[in-house]
Amino acid sequence: MEDRKRFIVDAYTRFTKLPIPDQDMKRTIQDFSYPGIDRAIPRYFNSQTFRQEWLIRRKHLLNSWTCPVLIMQGYDSKTQPREFYEKAGDYIPHAKRVEVCFLPGGHFLTLESPDEATEAIRRLLEI
Repeated sequence: MEDRKRFIVDAYTRFTKLPIPDQDMKRTIQDFSYPGIDRAIPRYFNSQTFRQEWLIRRKHLLNSWTCPVLIMQGYDSKTQPREFYEKAGDYIPHAKRVEVCFLPGGHFLTLESPDEATEAIRRLLEI
């Protein structure tokens, strides 16, 4: 991760389906330029996997949620398949309501589909 700009552009090229606005790319590159980030990011990804985290959440955390829950996921995410989310309500049994919203885009869905993400959050807050 010596060339942070290249790292970000490569990651966004691999994991997005829709274009990311230039100002968001610049901000993300800036976020990845903080001292120590080059050690923190690999440490996180090498210590856990999404599946391990999901299992821990299912077992300990999600069972205690009673509020409405909105799960937003990029429809074309290459890193987190839709199958992980399709039956999310089964893993959050005490939630007032569970809505899974597949938005256009890949892994970085809030940057790829900001209007759709905002609308999904607004619908959740109208309860």
